[in-house]
Amino acid sequence: MPRQFTYREVTGALEEKLGIPFRSGGERTGWFYHEGVKVTRVTLPHAHGGAFPPGTIHGIRMQTLLSTAEFEALVDCSMTGPGYLSALRSKGKIPPQSSSPSDGSA
Repeated sequence: MPRQFTYREVTGALEEKLGIPFRSGGERTGWFYHEGVKVTRVTLPHAHGGAFPPGTIHGIRMQTLLSTAEFEALVDCSMTGPGYLSALRSKGKIPPQSSSPSDGSA
C-alpha cells in the first residue's frame, strides 16, 4: 500500500521547498515558476485533517510531474528545490541548465 501523506506534509513540501504560493478559493491552487515561466499548476483540496486519500495524492503527484519515488522523496525531505529542478530537466519539462552564464555579447 502506498505511503499516506498528511495535508501538512504535502503543503509544507510544496510551499517551503518549491516556493509555490497557494491562493484560497474552492480549492487551493498554486503555480510552480522557473525563470519566470509557469511550469505546472498544483491544486490541493481543502483538507479537514488527517491523511489524503491515495487517489488525491496520485493527482497531486501527477501535477508536480514526479514519479511516486520522487514525490515521496520531496515530501520526506530528501529532495530539495534544486533536486526538483533536476528531476524536471531529466524529464524535459524545463530546458537544460546552461554550463556558463551568457552575457549577451557576441
